[in-house]
Amino acid sequence: MSIRLFALAALLGSTLVACGDKDDTGTDEADADTDADTDADTDADTDADTDADTDADTDADTDADTDADPSEIANMQTYNGYAEGDWITVSGVVTTPNAGSGFFIADISGPNAGIWVYHGYNYKEIGQGDAITLTAELIEYNDLTELDASNEKKGATIKVTGTGTIPAATAVTTKELADKKTAEMYESVLITVENVTVTNPDLGYGEWEVNGSLVIDDKFFEVKTTEGATYSSITGVLDYTYGAFKLLPRDADDVVE
Repeated sequence: MSIRLFALAALLGSTLVACGDKDDTGTDEADADTDADTDADTDADTDADTDADTDADTDADTDADTDADPSEIANMQTYNGYAEGDWITVSGVVTTPNAGSGFFIADISGPNAGIWVYHGYNYKEIGQGDAITLTAELIEYNDLTELDASNEKKGATIKVTGTGTIPAATAVTTKELADKKTAEMYESVLITVENVTVTNPDLGYGEWEVNGSLVIDDKFFEVKTTEGATYSSITGVLDYTYGAFKLLPRDADDVVE
């Protein structure tokens, strides 16, 4: 009897130990499942939050930058909110030498963003690169849109506020400028034409022609050239006089062979 009881006790002990092993294994699997669920949820939430924040920030910055670059001069050139005869106060940078009676200014680069300022020989001390604020009358003179700052008795003024950065020249082709509607967009704007050939070296009055269509004038700088001469680029402001658009180089650096 004693031997049988001892054997039974041993058997029961083994069974209890085996049951204990099963409980430990089950607990480990439950822990693993909990860890996996926690990691998956955390990663998903983090990715979603990051993507949403990034998209929102990018859209906000892009819209703000785009809206922050208006050209008040372009609004004048296109009569967007302005009419001929309006008295206007505006700021800009002088993009050309002072021709004696006036100069060109711009507030940014690109179409319509430049304008001729006529001061009637009252402000000879102002020069290229000056940052200015002026009050003047918006007029059309021989089909050229300009700001007339010559009548100081009516309140016209020009004040130099410092030294400015001249907006970069915009590249335009002579073919584009041969279209009057396109050329009108670049009236009084600093532009560059590239890879041009002289097709008439002397049109008279210091003028010459490239690519059979674009006139170069000596309002600020005279260039001596010959027929067939080529230039890698010519930079200047596009003027409009005597029924034609004309490019005005400012100095020797504007005419690159």
